[in-house]
Amino acid sequence: MNEALLKISEVSVNFSNPMGPSLIAVDRVSLQINQGETLAIVGESGCGKSTLAMAIMGLLPKGNSKLSGEIIFEDTNLLSLNESAMQKIRGKKIAMIFQDPMTSLNPYLTVGEQIIEQILQHTALTKKEAFQKALDLLRDVGIKNPEERLNRYPHEFSGGMRQRVMIACALSCEPQLLIADEPTTALDVTIQAQIMRLIKSLITKKNMGLLLITHDLGVVAESCQKVAVMYAGQVIEQGNVTDIFKYAKHPYTYALLQSVPKLTSSRDFKLLSISGQPPAIYQKIEKCRFYERCEYRKPACLEKEPDLIHASESHLHRCPINQDSFDEKSRSVLDKVHIEKEIVLEVKDLQIHFNVRAGLIAKAHKTVRAVDGVSLFLQKGEVLGLVGESGCGKSTLIRGVLQLIKPNQGQVLYRGEDLTKANQKTIQQNRQKMQIVFQDPFGSLNSRLKVFDIIAEPLVNFFQLNKQELREKVFALLDEVGLNRDWAYRYPHQFSGGQRQRIGIARALSVNPEVLLCDEPISALDVSIQAQIINLLQELQRKHKLSIIFISHDLSVVRQISDRIAVMYQGKIVEIAEAEKIYTQAAHPYTRTLLQAIPVPDPTVQKTENVTTNATIQKNAPPEFKGCKYYERCDKSDSKCTEFEPQLTALTNNHQIACFHSNQESNNK
Repeated sequence: MNEALLKISEVSVNFSNPMGPSLIAVDRVSLQINQGETLAIVGESGCGKSTLAMAIMGLLPKGNSKLSGEIIFEDTNLLSLNESAMQKIRGKKIAMIFQDPMTSLNPYLTVGEQIIEQILQHTALTKKEAFQKALDLLRDVGIKNPEERLNRYPHEFSGGMRQRVMIACALSCEPQLLIADEPTTALDVTIQAQIMRLIKSLITKKNMGLLLITHDLGVVAESCQKVAVMYAGQVIEQGNVTDIFKYAKHPYTYALLQSVPKLTSSRDFKLLSISGQPPAIYQKIEKCRFYERCEYRKPACLEKEPDLIHASESHLHRCPINQDSFDEKSRSVLDKVHIEKEIVLEVKDLQIHFNVRAGLIAKAHKTVRAVDGVSLFLQKGEVLGLVGESGCGKSTLIRGVLQLIKPNQGQVLYRGEDLTKANQKTIQQNRQKMQIVFQDPFGSLNSRLKVFDIIAEPLVNFFQLNKQELREKVFALLDEVGLNRDWAYRYPHQFSGGQRQRIGIARALSVNPEVLLCDEPISALDVSIQAQIINLLQELQRKHKLSIIFISHDLSVVRQISDRIAVMYQGKIVEIAEAEKIYTQAAHPYTRTLLQAIPVPDPTVQKTENVTTNATIQKNAPPEFKGCKYYERCDKSDSKCTEFEPQLTALTNNHQIACFHSNQESNNK
């Protein structure tokens, strides 16, 4: 039996508040991770998951945080160590993958310098050996062209690529305990699968421990042995992964599991979501913390705060109701809206190429074909899902549609008018009709403005409204996206991630757009908030007859919201079809790879390994290469694939594919 690697006993974290009582962020949490074991912590934003991780790492601010309890690592209470002693452990013995790589990476150093610096600080390797190890780490986490990327700065990477760099930094010294705070949030499904396999192999090889903080219950089901569910600072249920997923005893745990979109569920119904928000705890309370949001609450839940109850030796929960099973919740049917089919947006042979520095020599450049001849259309009232791995050109494509990036070639036709040839005034006018919802709501909202001013700004730019009309419009938008009117005079940092995303949606809707471009709008949100945002977007889409291009790496979510789906690979569309056809009759090998990599939120499902999923991502094809860009990863490629590039051709009605070897009979087997 493996020994305890980390033992957390009755740990509490309080943050002082000059204006009132202190905030109880973590409340008497006890957990244990053994050598070679993986423990997942799940729960909504603000429940205390990341605060607990920062307490283990000794990274909480000393001035306004108060910690109690014990965190035992190698027979030492980490809470008793000074900063000098913690520095010898942090990074070498305990490493952490942070949620936001852009704020964790040094913008003044290349990614290679940052990885090598850590290796040299904590190991006896030479500079040459550290350099080679850094290359190997970047290659292991799926970074293309590591020899070149090693010399680039964090801002030159996409969000998913920066996350991979963070993972490489954390793994560089082969720690005994790895804390991963949402490590796969910004990653597409194939890279997510590769990263989790890499972490799992290290755990087995080095007998490491893993503390995984995530909102992706599919990753938990496939990768973890134990699960702890946190709510309002407490662990409200914990046990082995099968017990939690199959025999959940707490209503909150059950509600989280029901919020996950499933490939087998009907798209005609709304996703289930948990109403309300988790409470902030400022003092000891005498009732169940989930009481206001619980559908199974009883008067007894108000009498005292429930203690942990043993459902079995290893399965504990805080629900005094003793619910053996939960009622299957009924899902609301989505309204059917009839819209006459008409094309509102059309992209024809769009090309966006960049000249980038190749290596350290400033004169050496190469061409990156970010978008390489994309053609697609969007109909009125339609949702077109756009999927593909990080760096395939999805975000660049929609920025080209908005003319935020000037295309090298091709057309962007909005209502028949070519925006690539329009003057700046016409482009600005059309941006009223085409709005974008960004991946990072905090980064896209002006931190110096209050919510009222953030939403009012585009209204002032595009409409002539008096103060009363402006006020009524802003409040109506807050109502529409489910935000309290009283919150209009708060700043963005005073909101949760899901609430900030609602603010971004309200701002985008303020000018009555016809087209909404959503760039990973739910990637950083936990499952219950994801469900709320997806339901909100579907309601708004039907109410306003919006046409939406929806980018996401979560293929289960894309299926739920999309009418058609386009699959991108290295700047090209390789398959496009109706949503259900993509999931049941995928014809391109790359599409099937994406589908097979989707983590299934069921620990009893055993997935078969896919050789193309395991394959390292190929390097960007050189400009002179004329073949299929996917050929190095494809198990069906032959000499024809290296000599000619397949073009999008009709496979069946409304189903196009760019492949010489489509085989529908073997689909999804």
